[in-house]
Amino acid sequence: MEKKYKITVIIILIAIISVLLRFPNENFVPNGYDTYTHYRLATDIQIKEYIGWSKGLLSIMGYDPISYQTGGILFLSTVATMTGSNINIIIFIIGIHSILLLGIILYLLAMRLFNSKVFALLTVILYLGTRYVISFTSSVFTSRTIFLILYLFVILCLLSKWRYRWLLIGILILFSLTIHKMFILYSFLFVAYVIGRLINKYLKKNKFLKWLLLFAVLAAIFISTIYMDHFQLGPAPIKSFGIDIPILENLLLTGYRLALLVGLPFILIIPGLLYLIWKNKSSTENILITIIVIFIPLLTDTNYIAYLLLPLLIIVSVYGIIILKMVTPSKVILAIPYLVIMAILIPLFITINPVFKISTQSENYFNMPQTIALKEFFSEKHQQSIIICNTPAHIQAHCGQITALTNNKIKSMSEAYNLMYLADLNLTKNRNVWNLKRTAFYKEPILNITYTDDVYRSMITKYNSDSLQVKKIMEFIPLDYVVNTYEHDSTSNLNKMYKLFGETNQVYNNGFHYIISVKQAWR
Repeated sequence: MEKKYKITVIIILIAIISVLLRFPNENFVPNGYDTYTHYRLATDIQIKEYIGWSKGLLSIMGYDPISYQTGGILFLSTVATMTGSNINIIIFIIGIHSILLLGIILYLLAMRLFNSKVFALLTVILYLGTRYVISFTSSVFTSRTIFLILYLFVILCLLSKWRYRWLLIGILILFSLTIHKMFILYSFLFVAYVIGRLINKYLKKNKFLKWLLLFAVLAAIFISTIYMDHFQLGPAPIKSFGIDIPILENLLLTGYRLALLVGLPFILIIPGLLYLIWKNKSSTENILITIIVIFIPLLTDTNYIAYLLLPLLIIVSVYGIIILKMVTPSKVILAIPYLVIMAILIPLFITINPVFKISTQSENYFNMPQTIALKEFFSEKHQQSIIICNTPAHIQAHCGQITALTNNKIKSMSEAYNLMYLADLNLTKNRNVWNLKRTAFYKEPILNITYTDDVYRSMITKYNSDSLQVKKIMEFIPLDYVVNTYEHDSTSNLNKMYKLFGETNQVYNNGFHYIISVKQAWR
């Protein structure tokens, strides 16, 4: 009874700490381009009461031109409808539910591997405490998080002996098709599962296999660092060690990025991996290590692979804790070179960012006081206006943010994929067959041209079409304001727009953004 009480207290403490690490401050504004793209589309579904970009099953799964995976957006729309809250509260609620589900699934997975509540809880603590996980479960909404939950559940099913597990796996994969294109990564998972089962059945106690697995791990790391030079791991900044030997530079860089991703448990990954390779493994452990070996070279695609590999790396680091009990004084000498390398990498992890949560330059624009003031300007005086953002690519999310934070009371011509207007445009689908390769595209009815991402906004801000074409666009979508910044790309485009609109009236300026009214220029 006392042991159960202690476990309960630990679980409650984990929950409290996890929430506190993600609790928004008084000026909390969600981050991430995906957050606002998803929220705008979710709100659009609420307003129209139908999915505007739905042209059939393929468009629901995001495999049709000008379409989007709809599962995550429908989930967000459902939460918004049920709570009736603004985007700030909704993102916080979803983040808390995400860590709850991730924690439960990872606990069950760790219990399957360790058969110990202590090590299972330790796995959950280490995982939920990494700043990468804190980053994507506190102020960001992305379908990748939903996919990660499903993915870990599929791994749990693969390692379990449930009677109907393959039926459940099939359902999870079908649902994943509507969430994110990452579903293709299931193929690597199933290859790893088959190899792991074969190893367990035929080569379990073969010493040659142990060396082969070790070689495979080293080769995977080696290949990824040579052929994928200086890759970006998650939102971590690129950092050069200034070593003239490319292979050594890339190996150190790989370790540095992994240190940023995993955090302090990174020290224990290599010992844990060696322990997994050399011990007499169970079937589940053989499958786990095979998955890791196959996925390591894919770390270059870090937006996706880092999401999926991080919980498995944390599990391996817990195996590293187990091996500490086996260390003798004679083995400490062998660990000195390893500790020196860790001493180089880990301080960089600690000092790289004084803020606990990861932030990048593009995310900082979301939290600028000027950006919030811009939203207030439109919310108070200019609801139902239509705007475009004449801003550089790295801060193009401004229009999406304004639209989302005003609950779509402001419309933007620079929506991602312009999906907000898709239902109204009545796009015509065309197919071309050339060299046995079939491509599909949509033609819009206003100018009878191929409809691509941001085609209308580009015509106006860059003025790369004649004024008659622009007039046709604005007769269909009456533009009210253009949001500009003082950065070079924006001012360069503005000179072109002056030729299009003539004299314009500046109606707002906060030192970073300024807004011009173009209502009278074309009406």
